[in-house]
Amino acid sequence: MLKTSSGSCHCGAVRIEAEMDSICVKMRLWSVVVKPEAFRLLAGEAALTDYSGRNPGRCGVRPFERIDAPNMTNETCYNINVA
Repeated sequence: MLKTSSGSCHCGAVRIEAEMDSICVKMRLWSVVVKPEAFRLLAGEAALTDYSGRNPGRCGVRPFERIDAPNMTNETCYNINVA
């Protein structure tokens, strides 16, 4: 069953929403793969950067990552950090 979930980085600059299958947190599955049509970047596109531990003014928490093809599915997808 798909559930719409929302999330953000720690400081709230980047906000996302994704439709994903519900998960069991007891399994410790901390990321969920979703297709591009199920992912929405709501805010903070300009704040996206590669975090190196020294980014002033940015928290660096990654709420998602884009995985471009080729990969195991040969499709672009997003890994959503559900932790």
